[in-house]
Amino acid sequence: MTDVKFTCPSCKQPLEAAEDMCGQWIDCPSCEQPLEIPFKSRQAPLPIPAVPSRSERPEMSKACPFCGETILAAARKCKHCGEFLDRSQSRSPEVIPRGKVQCGHCHAIVTPQRMQAGCSSLFIAMLLLCLGILPGLIYMVWESSRKQCPNCKLALQ
Repeated sequence: MTDVKFTCPSCKQPLEAAEDMCGQWIDCPSCEQPLEIPFKSRQAPLPIPAVPSRSERPEMSKACPFCGETILAAARKCKHCGEFLDRSQSRSPEVIPRGKVQCGHCHAIVTPQRMQAGCSSLFIAMLLLCLGILPGLIYMVWESSRKQCPNCKLALQ
């Protein structure tokens, strides 16, 4: 067990007590005045470290190149505008050129191709045409408008 070191508030006599006696009242052995044994956290406050002057310390902040606000020198992303300072880490969406799409399966940016009608598509179209002209025509228009990715050959959403 460690001891708690403290001084009597009346006579300034340095005293020492076991840590498990913290919070108890005793009489000072020198002046016989009652005093409470302090807890360790009430001991002398820790010294406050001196802050180095601006000339002694390295630069801790800088201006964001996008919005001009002050940010930490080690920052990777501006907390004010949300821009990544290193463009290789940017998560902003890619600009997809006109006429191209990003495949939801292989994530490639491609020019969509028309899907080839297979035997099953033709069978379904014939069956729907037999049931009525309108459902068959709707299915045929929908089927002809479907596009596929040239890389993975799957339908684009």
